[in-house]
Amino acid sequence: MNKHAIIITILLFFHLVLVFGQVSMPYPPIDTDSTIYEDGISVEELEEILRTSDIEGEKSTHGNYQQRYKPIGKRIGCICMDGSKQEKKGRGACSGFGGVRFWIYQDNNNETLFPTERHIEHPEPLSEEELEQLAGRMEKEVKHGTRTPFYEKNLFYVMIISLIICITVMYVTKVLFLTK
Repeated sequence: MNKHAIIITILLFFHLVLVFGQVSMPYPPIDTDSTIYEDGISVEELEEILRTSDIEGEKSTHGNYQQRYKPIGKRIGCICMDGSKQEKKGRGACSGFGGVRFWIYQDNNNETLFPTERHIEHPEPLSEEELEQLAGRMEKEVKHGTRTPFYEKNLFYVMIISLIICITVMYVTKVLFLTK
């Protein structure tokens, strides 16, 4: 191939990379240097206008409930929302069983049940309908081929199409420039 065909192929390749590689931003970038929003409200005023944590029924992000009422002792397990008991002591406990209703703490020989916010919001036992919807009570289904991170959002197909287009353009430019 001559020099012109190679240059055109390289330019086309970079054009395809730019076209297929664009990332669209759903929101305009935030101006971090400005302390005043479009409405003329400063950041400080906005912080004083609305605090979602003050809305009734809104959960605090600071865990005030657990800080105020932390039981003494070592966590040894939990009781799930469906009433089952597990030995798990942290993240993932009661997964598929409705979440943790009580944490079980042990101090010397005494066991203490510590209610979670989930129990406080839903103190009554789960209904039969709610129990049927729990993943831990459903039959285990084997799902094959559910994890395909490389093929997500047709990335593989876009790459193959780009490759086909590049090869076609290279062939056409080769044919055009060799016949002259």
